[in-house]
Amino acid sequence: MTYQKKLSIKLDRAVWGYASINFAIALVYMPIASFLIYYYTDVLRFSTETVTVILLVARFFDGSIDPLIGYYMDSRSGKSGKYKGYIYYWALPSCVFFVALFLPPPLTGLAAAVWCLFIYMIWSFCFSMMEVANLPLLSVICDVDERGMLNTVKIASSILSAMVSSYLTFKLVDFFGRGSEEVGFFVTMSVFAAVVLVTSALGARNVTEKHFPSENILSFRETMSAVFRNRQLVFLYLMLICDQMSASIKLQSTVYYFKYYLGRMDLLPAFFLAGVLSSLMAQPLILWASRRFRISSLMAGGPVCAALGVSVMWFSGGSVVPIFIGNAIYGVSSAFSSNLVFVCAAELSDRLSESERGCFGGVVNALLHVSAKIGYAVAGSSVSFIMYLTSYVPDAEQTPTALLGIRISALALAFFILLLGGLFAYLSFRGAPPASRGAEGVSDAPD
Repeated sequence: MTYQKKLSIKLDRAVWGYASINFAIALVYMPIASFLIYYYTDVLRFSTETVTVILLVARFFDGSIDPLIGYYMDSRSGKSGKYKGYIYYWALPSCVFFVALFLPPPLTGLAAAVWCLFIYMIWSFCFSMMEVANLPLLSVICDVDERGMLNTVKIASSILSAMVSSYLTFKLVDFFGRGSEEVGFFVTMSVFAAVVLVTSALGARNVTEKHFPSENILSFRETMSAVFRNRQLVFLYLMLICDQMSASIKLQSTVYYFKYYLGRMDLLPAFFLAGVLSSLMAQPLILWASRRFRISSLMAGGPVCAALGVSVMWFSGGSVVPIFIGNAIYGVSSAFSSNLVFVCAAELSDRLSESERGCFGGVVNALLHVSAKIGYAVAGSSVSFIMYLTSYVPDAEQTPTALLGIRISALALAFFILLLGGLFAYLSFRGAPPASRGAEGVSDAPD
């Protein structure tokens, strides 16, 4: 690709529209991935068993509807295209129920937990309409040889959003709450929701679908069967489950780790910021490396190196400097698989659409969404279960056993899951046919 063409892509307003959409989506997702379990246990004072049930039920529902949503989108086309209209129209309900998730329930006891589960499920449906529509956009708003750069823009904007969320959330909670975390969380999430509404609307208005895939004429059963016969996709989904699970475990457990094990909540915003900043700085490196090295090596090596970063944190002895170094290693390394998985999915959905004579962009990417949600749900439930087994007590001095449970859930569990994710990434590419040479970052052979 020539320098002039690269420059034109960078300056195209559709690129910034796509970046705005992903900034908005991440700004909704990250507070829930990072802080909702803390909000349930330490603010609403739900038991860890209750939180485990809420996460499992909500995410099971969420994951079960995503393939149906993807199939519905693949089977229809609108005036503005196949996917972007859903982002524009579903932003408002997604934001309304996002804020409601952090609004104290008007009920008590078991009824309060049921209320929270109900709100969580409604939000999950609304957010799925946005996110499932966003994922296939990579295939339809640019040419094949532009995907690598556009995906890097997408990931960078998501990381910037995560940086805003992770660094500012507790600062804004303290500022707005004035001693009340209930008030602080509600006002903070309302501010985030307002930003999401503006950025998602501007993004959707500036994105144009250049390619119009044919409508899928296969039945839902035939479509799903074709996807799961593709070994490369199956292992890619398993890798993403592990990737999301390790990231969610680290995010959700870090609050407890800093609050109880280290006793340094003042360092938590800086720790989150350092992690996402490391991932952001890795994006140009990923774009460069994807053009020169085997994709299988990058996809499998990323989680393994991220596990190395977690092990540095485990053996830090509670010292702050090694913890931040390990976090930086994790941030850079984990960014490889998190970035490249979307380009790989776009390439594989194109192949599947060609071989099966249908449209698979929505379903293939919806299953990416399902994989991420499975990882998140299992992560949250695992953290809650470990804390339950080790007798964690919310907002109290923890026993040595409970502190060990916090440390295990924050570090040891993430370490082994990262190694498993690296194995699945390797298996996804082992013996697979080479990817299209025109797809930046997808080819499994060095230039």
